[in-house]
Amino acid sequence: GGSGALSLATNWNPDGTTFNAQTSTVIFDAPVTSTMTGSTTFYGLRAITSGTTLYFTPGTTQYVTNIVEFRDLGLRSKTDNATWYFDYSGSSQTLVGLNVQDSNADGGTLMDADTDSTDSGNNTNWDFLTNETGERYWVSSTAKNWSDTSAWALTSNGTSGASVPASNHTVVFD
Repeated sequence: GGSGALSLATNWNPDGTTFNAQTSTVIFDAPVTSTMTGSTTFYGLRAITSGTTLYFTPGTTQYVTNIVEFRDLGLRSKTDNATWYFDYSGSSQTLVGLNVQDSNADGGTLMDADTDSTDSGNNTNWDFLTNETGERYWVSSTAKNWSDTSAWALTSNGTSGASVPASNHTVVFD
């Protein structure tokens, strides 16, 4: 725990130990693959080594309370067609160039992957942005981060939870 960064070039396996996230960010920077074993709560979680794959043990849940950043990698279950869980409740997510399969993120905020990301199937509570155009309405009555999906809707005064506006959207502040 603490407030620094923990960089890993291997697998995550707490194996009965207690990890105290506090305000630390865990960074996966393995050259090929890493596997996350067991359920863990992270303050920040990053994996940004292009072309790698981060595997998750089926049936486990990774909780992230603040920052998630995944760039140019695969997110997969260790076993095909077996669900892994991701519960994100933070305020800053960057999901770019991903290939995601077998993920259930229904316990937290909608995961907004960009237009370069691929939905490889069996994913819940993920939005793989397409090149669709349209409008996004800011519907929050309180201060929020731009990247917070709870501030956006697809219609004026609509239900929040829409994807964050992309460059091809018109933004309307209600």
